[in-house]
Amino acid sequence: MTDLARQFPKPIIVTVHVDGQPVHALLDSGSLSDFMSTTLADQLKLHTDILTKPLPVQLAVSGSRTKVNHSILVNLRYQAINEEHRFDIMNLDGYDLILGTPFMFQHQVLLGFNPTQVIVKSPNSLPL
Repeated sequence: MTDLARQFPKPIIVTVHVDGQPVHALLDSGSLSDFMSTTLADQLKLHTDILTKPLPVQLAVSGSRTKVNHSILVNLRYQAINEEHRFDIMNLDGYDLILGTPFMFQHQVLLGFNPTQVIVKSPNSLPL
């Protein structure tokens, strides 16, 4: 049996600004929350809020679970968006932020993969 070189489209990674600092964010339509890496929160010396009840996080991989114990409210700028946004803090590997379905829903984000496009229809957050 031979190994076939598998090819995948590249994920959509954009540069956004958190409290004025440029950071890399993965746009993830499969994520039910918006996350910030613990590394980024430490690097920017941001004060996090301790959650009174930890939030369970389950990944698509069977048996893969963790908990979120902190969140943070920061200024987020991307395209025409310039507002306060809350992130759950989690150990992320390879990304500063994950912008998931809450962000995409609130800003009516349309994603295109071929060619890569990100269209923000609402610069102001809509209610969830």
